[in-house]
Amino acid sequence: MTALLTFACPVQVKTAVDDALEWLDDNQDAEEDDYREKLKEVEDTCSPIVSAAYQAGGGPGGDDEDLEDHDEL
Repeated sequence: MTALLTFACPVQVKTAVDDALEWLDDNQDAEEDDYREKLKEVEDTCSPIVSAAYQAGGGPGGDDEDLEDHDEL
């Protein structure tokens, strides 16, 4: 899965975000429901990828042992 996250997923995320940004530029007068629908499309593409990255240890907060060296705020 790590290899897939490394190569394929960033392309999928970038494509989804680029498509959404283009849509936003072209549909500035859209209704709120249209914006929410487009947001859901982006989330449906990106959320599984981000979740997989975190589960693979690619995101912050993976190991609580690192917190022992930090003072509480």
